[in-house]
Amino acid sequence: MADNHALGHRDRLRQRFLQAGINGLQEYEILELFLFNSLPRRDVKPLAKQLISHFGNLYNVLHANDFELTKVKGIGEKVAFDLKVAKALMLASEQSLAKQEKVNIGEYPKLIKYLKSLLAHKTSEEMWVITYDAKGFLIKAQMLFQGSVNSSAVSTREIIKSILLQQAVGVVLCHNHPSGDPSPSPQDLNFTMSFQQALMMVDQELSVIDHIIIGKEGYYSFQENGKM
Repeated sequence: MADNHALGHRDRLRQRFLQAGINGLQEYEILELFLFNSLPRRDVKPLAKQLISHFGNLYNVLHANDFELTKVKGIGEKVAFDLKVAKALMLASEQSLAKQEKVNIGEYPKLIKYLKSLLAHKTSEEMWVITYDAKGFLIKAQMLFQGSVNSSAVSTREIIKSILLQQAVGVVLCHNHPSGDPSPSPQDLNFTMSFQQALMMVDQELSVIDHIIIGKEGYYSFQENGKM
């Protein structure tokens, strides 16, 4: 149970947050505020510091999986679950904002932000197709498959059928590299070329205008690097 000193510390930290938000708070203090609700009867300052020290920063704490979290002494299933909910809320808010802002294919910073909200946190590889209309606005973001291009059985026919039903004028391919490095592999290049060819065989006016790879270290655009 938290003693009087710990309770006083909680009140002081809450007041600092209420007065200035997260400005001036260290990462472990922001995490500590969150842990107050998860562990209401415990001094969570040492645990918050331990989590930041173990994972390196707050981002890595929120993106750690249950197994990684529960390896840290003092982290049980409840705290791991609460952190997963916090991460889900953060991602849902980013995706909601991106949709509300009406992502346009011509506004790359906004497009990249949206794609990062979809994929930057993923721990396994996923391939997505982004369809857009005649004005360049996003129609739909649709996951094609999970796993590497090498290991996935991709039904190109079904993908293209879905694109045609949406009356899209073009698409952007996007996938993530959980390793962090967004540089394309030879398999990424081959898949992009074969998908582009299959799409144009069905409709000459449809094209893949870009393939964007999202990694923790940034992103790679085939178009920006002269690959399309």
